[in-house]
Amino acid sequence: MSWLNLEGKVAIVTGGACGLGRAVCEGLAEVGAKVVVADVNTEGAEKVVADLNEKFDGSCIAATTDVTNKASVEALIKTALDAFGSVDILVNNAGINIPRLLVD
Repeated sequence: MSWLNLEGKVAIVTGGACGLGRAVCEGLAEVGAKVVVADVNTEGAEKVVADLNEKFDGSCIAATTDVTNKASVEALIKTALDAFGSVDILVNNAGINIPRLLVD
């Protein structure tokens, strides 16, 4: 993605601890964004941040966030603003999967 430059931009990615969210975090960091990895899985988010900070310029942080809880989301925004001063990009990726048969 060399055509895309997000240097100096700040991105929040909910559900960033694994799967598609993790891949989005990596892609954003790769093109220069500062990334807030937000997830209810604190350990997973911190692992993603450690990996990204080692691989890229070290401007990623983790934020334990439950997107179903207003106070938790407000704390996420405060964390991002305190760390980086602004938020430019929001990727709403958090979700759950409840395995069921297709006919259900």
